[in-house]
Amino acid sequence: YQDKNAAERKKTYSMMAVPFEIPRFFPYERDIVGVIQIYYPDKDRSFTPLEVQVAELMARRLGFVIARKKILAMYRVNEKKEAIVRNIFLKLGTREGVKMKDVFNRVIPELADIINVQSCALFSISDDLQHVFLEAGYPESVGYHGVGKRFSIDSEPAFEQILNLRDPVQASPYHMTTQSYLLVMDPQKSDLVSTTVKEFAHNNNINSILYVPLNVGEEITHFMTFDALDQRQRYTGEEIEIFLFLGRELMKAQRMERLDDILHDFKNPAIATAGFARRLKALFEKEGLQQGDGKIKKYLDVLLQETSRLQEMALSLYQVGKEQVVDLTETLRNRFEINKEAIKEQLKQNVTLKEGPFQDPLLVQCYPLHLERILDNLLNNATNAIPTNGGILSICSYVKGDWACAEISNTGFISEEERLRLLEGEGRGRGLYITHRIVRLLKGKIEVRVGNDTTTLVVRLPLHRE
Repeated sequence: YQDKNAAERKKTYSMMAVPFEIPRFFPYERDIVGVIQIYYPDKDRSFTPLEVQVAELMARRLGFVIARKKILAMYRVNEKKEAIVRNIFLKLGTREGVKMKDVFNRVIPELADIINVQSCALFSISDDLQHVFLEAGYPESVGYHGVGKRFSIDSEPAFEQILNLRDPVQASPYHMTTQSYLLVMDPQKSDLVSTTVKEFAHNNNINSILYVPLNVGEEITHFMTFDALDQRQRYTGEEIEIFLFLGRELMKAQRMERLDDILHDFKNPAIATAGFARRLKALFEKEGLQQGDGKIKKYLDVLLQETSRLQEMALSLYQVGKEQVVDLTETLRNRFEINKEAIKEQLKQNVTLKEGPFQDPLLVQCYPLHLERILDNLLNNATNAIPTNGGILSICSYVKGDWACAEISNTGFISEEERLRLLEGEGRGRGLYITHRIVRLLKGKIEVRVGNDTTTLVVRLPLHRE
């Protein structure tokens, strides 16, 4: 023991040190290791085996308490993240078009108490990087959020910093910069805050300001600010993590906002194509054909079915349909049949298709289009994951407790890291993200199982009982 004087002052002359270890929770973390030190007033104390066992038990209990505390903290964070995702996705699904400020105004008031927001604002950035515009603020009753105001970027060093328009600043006790955010701990002393904002912060009891940029790729299009007011000095690390997650989810809303203009143009040709498909089928049924009637009629049915679905998908962006009781097995079979055609069109070789066993009927209550989008995305992903030398694509359905289950399996192995990413909806492509959001909206679950050179995804939806 190095500090002999401290031990002498506390009159401790013997010590037992017991190591403990807590395995890491995630691959990117390190194991938690530590030592429990127990001090005694006795000199040259001899420890009995029972005392050693008690100390080891204490070390294990301490490790358990620390692990439990971390698990509870992770649970609270995940609960808040789920609330963010649920609120944002519901707002996106029920609006005509998607605008960032509209999502902000609808989501933040509902999440404020959950994620402990006192005051925040949303800013947009001009294309020429000369100005920022205050798009929205919470709470509206505060009054100092001058929505619609324009500010010069060069008038505020913090704006230049988060937009990467100036050299990185030196570390300071008054502000902290990272790749993900800028935290001003003391607006009155930080040189990243202008005189105007210092006065503003003083008048409104703002103790610290968190800036979170929202970027699509390399381009920063918006940023948010979070103010710590009155008795609150600053936001904690856990709260900052939640705000960063909120920013990432709003960025996804931003990408959907950009898609909205494209999808608006997509609506008209989808409707027109569906109309011509119906006319073609009506003409065929009226005048008839002599050769190949069966195949032509089948192809017309598929053409009509798929173009009608395109039309329904386009219109669903602007109006909300009604939930229906749908046969999951029938829908799975139909989407599998459509996927067969896609495999032929893609010229994929040596793909063996297997169907069944099935549960007939297998009823769920949902929007039919939502269910079709889930199955199409998963079938498409499974097909693309089959190796180039070929493999098996199979489907089945069954009941498990209170769940209606659709199972899609394909040849191909994935790592544990990839499996976890799939469970979080973070796999490659936009389809998986949409699929996870829709499944959550329908109060369902997705499971991923990995076998010997096979990957199986299971969609579970609440079973509808008559």
